[in-house]
Amino acid sequence: MAEGIPVAVIGTGWWATTHHLPALAADSRVRLVAVCDREVDRARVVAERFGVPAWYSSVDELLAAGDVAAAVVAVSSSAHHDIVAQLLEAGAHVLVEKPIATTAADAYELVRLAQEHRRELVVGYTSQFAPAALAVRDWVRNELGELVTVSVEFTSNMVRLFDDTGDPDDPGRPHPSSYRSDTGGGQALTQLTHAVGMVAWVTGRRFEQTAAQVSARGLEVDLVDSVAFRLEGDVLGVAMSSGAIPAGLPSRQVVRYTGTAGMVEQDLKAGTARLFLPDGAERVAAPDSDQPGYPTHRPAEYLIDVVDGAANVCGEPMPAAHAAAFIAAVYRAAETGRWESVPGAGAE
Repeated sequence: MAEGIPVAVIGTGWWATTHHLPALAADSRVRLVAVCDREVDRARVVAERFGVPAWYSSVDELLAAGDVAAAVVAVSSSAHHDIVAQLLEAGAHVLVEKPIATTAADAYELVRLAQEHRRELVVGYTSQFAPAALAVRDWVRNELGELVTVSVEFTSNMVRLFDDTGDPDDPGRPHPSSYRSDTGGGQALTQLTHAVGMVAWVTGRRFEQTAAQVSARGLEVDLVDSVAFRLEGDVLGVAMSSGAIPAGLPSRQVVRYTGTAGMVEQDLKAGTARLFLPDGAERVAAPDSDQPGYPTHRPAEYLIDVVDGAANVCGEPMPAAHAAAFIAAVYRAAETGRWESVPGAGAE
């Protein structure tokens, strides 16, 4: 019998080939058994590049061949639910890229399926796998007293991708179809979700209400988002996100948590954080000098840790489902111009 955990990768685009597949190929615990992509020629090329013995054009073909204990799903957001559900029901552990799904119902159903089939479901919010993120979660829950407000600033240069004019054959950048409105593109769903997922995971609270305005600025998807929200426990928050900053300017991915006993400022991109206390004391969390602040290889490695028996802390699916429910409500609120409720796991 071949040794190693048999792992498949579904989706052979830029992110999978740049981060997930290299991480899995370098892990001695892993036996890469297949890659899968609806563009089967691309799947074949990627399989040959990483020494993977099989490639398929559909998950049905992949599962029919058997021998898949775990899978990484890195496809367009709108396809997450059906593929992940199929894998969980077939008995595979799954790492799915963010967002977990594009609707609240789909997101919470995936959490339920993982629980029902006793499979691990890890969500790839990369910043949550940085060591500083665990410090932030501890500080916010145990050092800030009563949490009062959360503020988010998330800026990035995404207009070049949202305009859907990129070269689909360029392996050095995301496929332009990934950011169309029909595949789950847009600033809130692809960018703001990083910070929203972090807030849900750090605080352990779900979002209850939101009001929002979004601007497409001539594109087919939202490019700028302005959002107000309320978390469980009477915590108020705001989020501003723009994909329109000029190329060459630094992006900012910052979350600030304020409480009755202190404040935490977290830089998602740098993987750093600071705790400020009323007596002037400060604590700092940062990656080691030889470690990246944004550990892009870590989610795939973490999936194997979890399959190997480690607790799924950094990639918990329920906070990711809360984030998906919130983002869907943001778009709904932008359409109605009203405060909208955010459904929870038990909503009909």
